[in-house]
Amino acid sequence: MSFREPAYWQELWRERRPLFAAALGCGFSISLNMFIASVFVPAMTAEFGWTSSQISLVASVGLLGILSFPLAGRLADMFGSRRVMLAGVVAIPLHYLLYSLQTGDIWQFFAIQASWSVFAALWSATVLGRVAAGRLTLARGFGIALLLSAPAVVGAVAAPLLSGLVETEGWRHAYRVLALVALGAGLLAAYLLPAQTGRQAAAVDRRPTAEALRDIARSRAMQVLALAMLLCNLGTVATGLQFAPMLIDRGITPANVGGYLSSYAMGVIAGRFIVGLSLDRFPTRIVAAAAMGLPALGFAMLAYMPGIPSAILVAVLLLGISQGAEGDIGGYVGARYLGPQLFGTVFGFVTAVTSLAGFAGALISSSLLSGDSGFEPFLIFLALTTALGALTFLLLPRESAKTGPLQDLRLDPRQR
Repeated sequence: MSFREPAYWQELWRERRPLFAAALGCGFSISLNMFIASVFVPAMTAEFGWTSSQISLVASVGLLGILSFPLAGRLADMFGSRRVMLAGVVAIPLHYLLYSLQTGDIWQFFAIQASWSVFAALWSATVLGRVAAGRLTLARGFGIALLLSAPAVVGAVAAPLLSGLVETEGWRHAYRVLALVALGAGLLAAYLLPAQTGRQAAAVDRRPTAEALRDIARSRAMQVLALAMLLCNLGTVATGLQFAPMLIDRGITPANVGGYLSSYAMGVIAGRFIVGLSLDRFPTRIVAAAAMGLPALGFAMLAYMPGIPSAILVAVLLLGISQGAEGDIGGYVGARYLGPQLFGTVFGFVTAVTSLAGFAGALISSSLLSGDSGFEPFLIFLALTTALGALTFLLLPRESAKTGPLQDLRLDPRQR
């Protein structure tokens, strides 16, 4: 099925309300934090005297996502997205408020970040993504892209606004404004989101969790996806809490960092839709390898071309495009090979692997950033590991010519 055919867009129009509600929810979910977290870091480090090495270690508590995201996804598969999301709508604004109350001890940042890693997963694309995966068949790749691009859209607007607010009113006030806006948006999204029942929705999966996890673990596609995502996401800390410090190290002035973060968010948006449309049309493994290979070039440019704003801008855009592709690929592969009823569980597992990669990357970066060489050694390391991860996607099982976008793959158990 080509995305140029009317039926493709008719399916998207038919499901416009649940898609809009889920996209609004995703826009202010845990994923928004990757586009705005580093806006606060320079001001906090300036006030409290924290170092880049300490910030990298704080990011390592994301390892808790190894447990929280699969659990949140499994709960969504069993009980539906809206019920699970509502708990997160309370948790995330509360954590923004807690961030604003810090007094300078680094353990406070550790504690809040640890709690965030446990509870914020309840309001995430892992929970809401099954709305698109279950209600769409022809346009599933585009629908997942629509939901996952929402945090980048919000981030592209919020990053410079929050950056300005930090400059004028302080980082504490900016966190409190963010808490109020996120709470309002989350409640509205939950109100608009239909119950996840009916013919169009993905059926809930009430099987014993052990049985569902056994199916996932035996899937060859999941094994390849896990290894590839692990290698491609060792740089999560570089595009998260350390993004602004990294750009400053590469020669960007603090006043211009917000604009580069917005460019990164725009790259994520472009990557989401380009890859989403491509997944609906071309072989998954080819699309994944090409899209996830882009940051290898971006990291290399950041390492070897410091002080050149145009080169840094291109590198940031490449990182953004690949970040946009990542969620599409993780969600699409799960729904394609194992079925949309397991979307939350599979996507939670993929997110857990990403958290593990972030933990490993945080430890590596903390070691490499402890000297006087700046970010260059870490960026070279990321260029190499990301390239290897992109090539790993080529090991995904081939999609049969008889199995088109109208149906999900059901591979022979030997291929799983």
